[in-house]
Amino acid sequence: MPTCDSGESRTAARELPRLFDVHQHVLPPAYLEALARAGIDPAREDGFPTPSWDERDARAFAAGANIGFSLLSISSPHVNWGDDAVFAGLCRALNDYMSGLCADHAACRGFAAVLPLPDVASSIAEARRALVLPGALGMKVPTNACGTYLGDSALDPLMAYLDTRHAVVTIHPTKPAAVPAGMMSNVDVLGAVRSLYFDLAGDAEPVMLDALLKVADPTHLLYGSDWPYTPAPLALRKAEALFCGPHARLIEGAAWQNAASLYGFTQVSL
Repeated sequence: MPTCDSGESRTAARELPRLFDVHQHVLPPAYLEALARAGIDPAREDGFPTPSWDERDARAFAAGANIGFSLLSISSPHVNWGDDAVFAGLCRALNDYMSGLCADHAACRGFAAVLPLPDVASSIAEARRALVLPGALGMKVPTNACGTYLGDSALDPLMAYLDTRHAVVTIHPTKPAAVPAGMMSNVDVLGAVRSLYFDLAGDAEPVMLDALLKVADPTHLLYGSDWPYTPAPLALRKAEALFCGPHARLIEGAAWQNAASLYGFTQVSL
């Protein structure tokens, strides 16, 4: 089986444990072209510009940060801006592209498929198709798609289907459309939060991780780089702050084992 391990990665990141990165993005040409055709400027839409991405940079980043496995996904803006049929086709193309990136690198890459939400019928069809593609490890859904928020009963058929497939679903933030009405009710917030998994992309140390550990189960914490939206030198510093910092022992499972267990991996870290 192909592997991405190299002596270079161990030299570049000697102090870091082997990492399972659950939050790494790709920017396929079809996605960038769709943004341009729609006149969407991510810097204006989501508050940050679209970074450059290519395969060589992705490999170099993974080696430099001692990343043994990368879970690839599309970032926001989410892939639907009003034309369901067009974006169902775009999702197919993007999932095929990500699968192609993983096909020859099964030991070190997988992807979370993108769905043409809020079109539920097309999303179920694409989930059925995408989940059998090489490298598919689950789904990525936005917090809302064209104003349809997670928890909306319209999405129940999709969630029921994903349940039947025992699919791992990644929730990625996207620009709010509106405050959803009629969706507020009493819930066991702490219980709900402890059942979720959290990736540690962003500035987790020194403040946010300390707060998160007060409510989250440490076995539900996952490493995430957010590369290339987080440049490689900064991502490396953030990883070092996590795994060489004050919470290193408590969150050591976040480096690899928590994600490996979630996604059903049987091999051990190297």
